[in-house]
Amino acid sequence: MMSLLLAGLWALFGMAGTAVASGPWYVNASTGSDSNSCLSPGSACATVNGALGKAAPGDSIHIAAGTYDEAISIDEAINFIGTGADQTILTSSSGTAVTIQDGSGNFSQFPVTIQDMTIQDAAGTGIFTLEATTLTNVIIQNNNGQGIYNAGTITITNSSIRNNMALTSSGAAIINFDIAKMTMTDVTISGNVNENSIVHVQNNAQATLTNVTISGNYTGTALVSSGSAVITTTNVTIVNNTGNGLEDYSGGVAMQNTVIAHNEAPNCWTIVNSLGNNLEDSDTCGFNQASDIVDTDPQLDPLGSNGGDVQTQMPASGSPLIDAGRNDVCPAQDARGAVRPFDGDDNGSALCDIGAVEYSSSPSQLFLPMVIK
Repeated sequence: MMSLLLAGLWALFGMAGTAVASGPWYVNASTGSDSNSCLSPGSACATVNGALGKAAPGDSIHIAAGTYDEAISIDEAINFIGTGADQTILTSSSGTAVTIQDGSGNFSQFPVTIQDMTIQDAAGTGIFTLEATTLTNVIIQNNNGQGIYNAGTITITNSSIRNNMALTSSGAAIINFDIAKMTMTDVTISGNVNENSIVHVQNNAQATLTNVTISGNYTGTALVSSGSAVITTTNVTIVNNTGNGLEDYSGGVAMQNTVIAHNEAPNCWTIVNSLGNNLEDSDTCGFNQASDIVDTDPQLDPLGSNGGDVQTQMPASGSPLIDAGRNDVCPAQDARGAVRPFDGDDNGSALCDIGAVEYSSSPSQLFLPMVIK
């Protein structure tokens, strides 16, 4: 009996000792092979799908610099970590680059994180997700479909969605569909092309935009709400789009500390719920609070690199956006990571600016790393 017990214990722990390792996993297109263990940079997989085949839920996959042309399908919780947004590139010459959903296509909401990489040049959509997806320091660009199709819960931070072309469906940059939820912070959306819309929030979807710039997009309306959708913008810049700035068919759009200007007339096709401290260069959005500013040019510099990881449009010196925002709703930093509020008009009172970026005549004084030093 004792020998049988010992044999059983040996079998149990022996099998446990030979179980497959749970990562982290490594991928390197230049030096790897999918026949490797993929458990170290020196024994990396060659493909992302090779590492996914070995990974367990909750594992991390580190992807080296390089271009990975493969349709990636994620059906479990996973963390993708690239080398940098300008170095690790995911693409698919056959269709959608990254699909995130369980095997049955259900709204399971398992978490997937993607950081420090670019998803570009896909023959279809950049990212299609039904789950709980987090993008950090990611560039979504030059895809031949929507940049992002979200029917789950998505959080996008410190990222750019640009130059995507959706010819057959709405939402060139992103479509937030059905009961989806979307949170964008420190994001720039530019150069996208669609005849209907650039950012589209529809049905019962919800979207919260903070420190977001929507600029230089083509043909379609920059921001569209339809069905029973709800959108809230705080310190958002919607300017210089060849389509209208906003179409709100849900009556669920609320704006604060937001500038909307220099889009195709009219800027707004409907009356917005103004929470105050907004600016429009005409008077089509229904900004009706005492702190709102209408029929006024915002005096913005062109979209460009002003520090930080995303492009922004800085208020020019003397812009009416400077110190015209509301401090208690203003984020602590702008889209570049610059401290808010800043006394941009030098009157001794530090007030938040309207829009995604805080004016400073000396930008280097604003950034937190400089302050810490």
